[in-house]
Amino acid sequence: MGPATPHSAFSSGSRQSVPDRTRKPAQPSAAPLIVGLCGGVGSGKSTVAGLLGRYGAQVLDADAQAQAALEQDDMKAALVKQFGHDILDPQGRVNRSDLARRVFSSEGAALREWLEDLLHPRIRDQLNDALGEARNAASPPWCVVLDVPLLIEGPVRDWCDRIVFVETSEEDRRTRTVADRGWTADEYTRRETAQASLQDKRAHADHVVSNKGTMGDLESAVEQLVQLLRPHDRMGSESPESPRPGTS
Repeated sequence: MGPATPHSAFSSGSRQSVPDRTRKPAQPSAAPLIVGLCGGVGSGKSTVAGLLGRYGAQVLDADAQAQAALEQDDMKAALVKQFGHDILDPQGRVNRSDLARRVFSSEGAALREWLEDLLHPRIRDQLNDALGEARNAASPPWCVVLDVPLLIEGPVRDWCDRIVFVETSEEDRRTRTVADRGWTADEYTRRETAQASLQDKRAHADHVVSNKGTMGDLESAVEQLVQLLRPHDRMGSESPESPRPGTS
């Protein structure tokens, strides 16, 4: 595939608005390249992560880490103390939809901050441990992808060698979250405003992948990204592996 053009689904950014970090060049190395994904709610970050996984990247999903952390005994005890026993379902698991409804309600800003202070350090520790395992593996992956919802809002962004912004129209993002996640339009808006603006996210990005077209367009854009990021002497002529990526 040829290089990206101004009209392609993939573009490279300069990050001139974030001068305090020096990017490391993508080059052949035993250490994996750390790539963080950012974008608006429902932009398709997990789909892009899955496509990168087909090229041999290891994907670390912060949402999955959060779900696991919420089921730890001390975490559930803290949630019950804050919200009462009805935050648990009949099987004793955290009712995540009810928890989300509470912290993303119009009056939930303080509760959301409390939950983030409780949960995010644990997620960061888990991600850091997983990164250490990847670096120390006998055969490290060429890349580790961080699929982290609040990537640029916290210290995880400073772990990244590259940041990729997934660009999608607001109409598509609203439609996906309502249809696929069962959110209301108000919930979409509250979750979107709880994050950094799209302008801020894009300003931190080294590369932009457009998810405004077909799945084939997105696959082509990710292929171009991989060709840019992956060391050429390790890229070879490999094609994507067969597992189907997830969706965001």
